[in-house]
Amino acid sequence: MITYQYAQSDEGITKYISNVSLEYRKHHNFTCYGCGGRMIARLKADKREPHFAHYKEGRCSKETYLHQLGKKMFVELYDFCRTNNISLEIEHQQQEICNVIDCPLGVQTPCKGIRTKKILLFPDYTECSTESYDKETGFRPDILLSNKNGDKIYIEIFVTHENSQKKKRFRYSYNRISYL
Repeated sequence: MITYQYAQSDEGITKYISNVSLEYRKHHNFTCYGCGGRMIARLKADKREPHFAHYKEGRCSKETYLHQLGKKMFVELYDFCRTNNISLEIEHQQQEICNVIDCPLGVQTPCKGIRTKKILLFPDYTECSTESYDKETGFRPDILLSNKNGDKIYIEIFVTHENSQKKKRFRYSYNRISYL
């Protein structure tokens, strides 16, 4: 699988390699989401699929590239939905404890489990920012969604390593962090 299928055009648009024509390539430059370096759209590579490649070898991390790309694509999707007044919903896993006194299954102790909950991101959350510091919690989420009521949802882009234990404890206490 080709690693670099997306790059940012000089118009600030995320471009998928299959949507780049020879004509478009002639008039535009591309940059890497991971390292910010210049990229080339290789459209007719011998025996290889079309892909973006770094103009000069650099210190680009695949994890950083995918992480930055994930944030950019989420924000573009959110903005598209907001601009076109289209609902945007995600599924969020939430820890749940069942404390039913007369359990129909006859269980005497509380049951613990994970429940999937759907969360309406738009139109319920009208503001979207990346890497914004939240003074209330001391966290800087990848994406912070908020609304006029002061409600917040953190979106964390998960590529190769999970968040800190502190963020995980916060997630299970307040149920406001979702991983994509």
